[in-house]
Amino acid sequence: MSSLTVNVNDQSYTGHQIRPTVKDSNNNTQITAKLGTVNIDLGQFTISYPDSKDANGKEVNVANQSFIYDGKAHTFASATFNYSYTDPITHKTVKLEEGKDFEIKYFHNVTGNASHEAYIAVVGKGNYAGNNDTTNQVFEDENGQKVNAITYKKFTITPVQLSDQNVTVSNGTYAEGMAVKPVVKVSYGRDALTLEEGKDYKLVGVGAYTEPTTKKYTVSVEGINGYTGTTSSVNWGIDKKDLADCDITAAKNSKGSVSVVVMNGNVKVPTEKYVVTENADGTVTVTPAKDSKYYIGSKTVTLAGSEANEKPGTPMISNVKVVGNKATVILSGDTDGAAGYDYVISTDRDCITNKDYTSVNKNQVQTSTTFKYVQQGTYYAYCHAWKRDENGKKVFSPWSNLKTATVK
Repeated sequence: MSSLTVNVNDQSYTGHQIRPTVKDSNNNTQITAKLGTVNIDLGQFTISYPDSKDANGKEVNVANQSFIYDGKAHTFASATFNYSYTDPITHKTVKLEEGKDFEIKYFHNVTGNASHEAYIAVVGKGNYAGNNDTTNQVFEDENGQKVNAITYKKFTITPVQLSDQNVTVSNGTYAEGMAVKPVVKVSYGRDALTLEEGKDYKLVGVGAYTEPTTKKYTVSVEGINGYTGTTSSVNWGIDKKDLADCDITAAKNSKGSVSVVVMNGNVKVPTEKYVVTENADGTVTVTPAKDSKYYIGSKTVTLAGSEANEKPGTPMISNVKVVGNKATVILSGDTDGAAGYDYVISTDRDCITNKDYTSVNKNQVQTSTTFKYVQQGTYYAYCHAWKRDENGKKVFSPWSNLKTATVK
């Protein structure tokens, strides 16, 4: 570098910073104002390794640059980068400043990449930003985009091995023609942390099974992201649906005609699959059709005396659109008999039962609503419709289907 003769042509004033390119006598670019072309001594990048705990609470010394996956972002106690160089034009010593010339950033430090590797990297800013032309300093971030670091160090996120003891499987339940999956619970660790399908594991061998049957299907669990391993196959089947677990509404109009709607989840049950008996006490009892292959049990509900007391139809969420920190819940269309809608989102999948809502948009008249300033995380969206009865009191529909959305 000391033998290089640098010639820089006069530059016109523009009011902005000028960044010339340095060329040799053959007009070949020698250096640019990008630190990616400078050989950095890894010894100038210092990390302090604290003691840590694994997913079972066991103390682990991480001086070997390895953590055990626990669903959290792993960081070191401290990290410093000290680098200075002699400017080839001014011959002055230049010391890089954190925040101005570079940032120290982590990548893949929750689950690791496909090779279970994570990175702590010095990423240049401004004139020191990389140009992706130095192979040994380039890696991909969580979104598959290239990161051209000034320098970096790797560390390991060791995945957790799943075993048969972590998994329990029970039969699914008939869903009126919809594909049925087994009821699978996967837990891990001394606190029996419940893992989440699609985030921590996936089901292997589940097909588009719909009919109740004595035939036993098989399923196994395969760990993903921070979990690894595939469990042994477990048998499961599809049970008949208990009518007591269905949502049933009944009403009698002014002509004395009784109408009943039976909902298996979000699907309306055909009338030929059940029998309705009107009782003397103003109720009706719904039982399965004779020799039913699909339903068991019974349910008695109060008979609404007028059309005004009927519940509106059950809304159906078709999509949740996420843009930045906004999440828009969109219905598939208008709901029969609805005057308005209440929408909720929550980090609790069972928020409808637990009444644990992160945010509520009530008294909406449109078939979509936007939740603003939503924090990062996975959310579950529901909606129910409402109308006013003859006394002005709200009558609510059953809750809609569940839709999941992730805000990043």
